[in-house]
Amino acid sequence: MGNDNSLNIFFEVMEIGFNPKEAKGLDLLFKYNISGPRGGQWYLKVKDGKLSIEQERLESPTATLTISDEDFIALQSGRLDPADAISSGRMKIEGDADANRLLQSAFLGKQYLSLNDRLYDYMLDVSLREPAVLKSLRQETEDMMPNNTLMIPPDQGQFLAWLAKVIQARRTLDIGVFTGYSSLAVALALPDDGEVIACDVSEKWTNIARQYWEKAGVLDKISLRLAPAVQTLDSLLEEGQAGSFDLAFIDADKQSYDAYYERCLRLVRTGGIIIFDNTLFHAWVINPYMDDAEITGLRAINEKLLTDDRIELSMLPHPDGITLVLKK
Repeated sequence: MGNDNSLNIFFEVMEIGFNPKEAKGLDLLFKYNISGPRGGQWYLKVKDGKLSIEQERLESPTATLTISDEDFIALQSGRLDPADAISSGRMKIEGDADANRLLQSAFLGKQYLSLNDRLYDYMLDVSLREPAVLKSLRQETEDMMPNNTLMIPPDQGQFLAWLAKVIQARRTLDIGVFTGYSSLAVALALPDDGEVIACDVSEKWTNIARQYWEKAGVLDKISLRLAPAVQTLDSLLEEGQAGSFDLAFIDADKQSYDAYYERCLRLVRTGGIIIFDNTLFHAWVINPYMDDAEITGLRAINEKLLTDDRIELSMLPHPDGITLVLKK
């Protein structure tokens, strides 16, 4: 901790999760104590909903947060989960009740239970019914790309399959195939005459998908279209297939979400469902420092859906923001 630049950056990120409305009118001072050879003391001041950092003690702190410099670095890098840090005592928050609540909310969120690794593993232990072929595909994909974020998690695959059964889907769209996990999960849930139109541009990754579709015995249910998805969706519309699909899952390039949405809205029947993945995108959608094409595209589609009277809308926070649209 040679200077406080990393701390400033850390609190800038933390401020994204901070609720100014809750803090408005409060004048609080948090003592942030980082112990260890590279550590030090900083004072995080909340004044009328604004965060600032001071290194000199100005008044008695209303709350104290204590963490080792090693754990602080691990927290910054994502190697230490904030919920684990707090529950294990590696990060201690003490002091005034209002200050404690505000500071914890900045780390853990205010509306939802923090799903740390241990709790997520428990959830999978008591709810996941992953077919062996899907598990094998997931493990092979993780072996090839240990840090991949392109494949949906198994609980989300199970949710897609469950949803397909609930609405008695027969024809579905899968936009963004990668190694085929979502396509396979849905295909396994469809009736014998069911069909998945799977859209992707990568022959390399979809070759793996084909192998597992064949292993699962659903190769005849999945029609792979290797072309830009907009082109494939336009072709389906030109063929007169509007209103013939029950479900669409959109998990491809985020800057094209609106283009996919408008086409899927025509292809899906009344009462059909369109699902968007990654609509919160690691919380980057609310980070003012993030403004690339994908983030801009996600913000645009999120804002558009809110006021679109052609649909009913719901957004869920897990796993990375998933938005469900019901066509009226």
